[in-house]
Amino acid sequence: MTSDKELLWKQYELNINLYKSYLELAIKINIFYYAITGGILSFYFANQDKNFIKYSLVFPFVMSIAFAVFFFYGAERARITRKEIFNLRDKLDFEVAPEMMVFLVISASLFLLVAASLGWLIL
Repeated sequence: MTSDKELLWKQYELNINLYKSYLELAIKINIFYYAITGGILSFYFANQDKNFIKYSLVFPFVMSIAFAVFFFYGAERARITRKEIFNLRDKLDFEVAPEMMVFLVISASLFLLVAASLGWLIL
C-alpha cells in the first residue's frame, strides 16, 4: 500500500505536468499570434498609401480580442488548479509552487494592448 506522502507526491507531479503542457500551449499560441500579427503589420506599413489597406488589420484585431478573452478565461479557471497545487505544496512541506496565472494574465493584457493599437490604426 502506498503512503499518503507518495500519493500526494504523485498528485502534485500530475498537476505540475499538466501545468507544463498548458504553459507550452500558451507559449505556442503567443508565438503564432505575434508571427501572424507581425506579418500583417509589415504588409500594412509597406502598403499604407493604398485605399482599404487598413481593413487588413481587422483579422489581427479580432484575433487579439478573442485571445485576450480566452486567456483571461483561462486565468480565471486556473484558480482551481492553483488552489490545488498550493494545498499539495503545503501538505508536502514545500516552500514554493509554480504560479499558474501570471503568464495568462500578462499575455491577455498584451493582447488587449495590441488590440487597442490596431483599433487606433483602423480608425
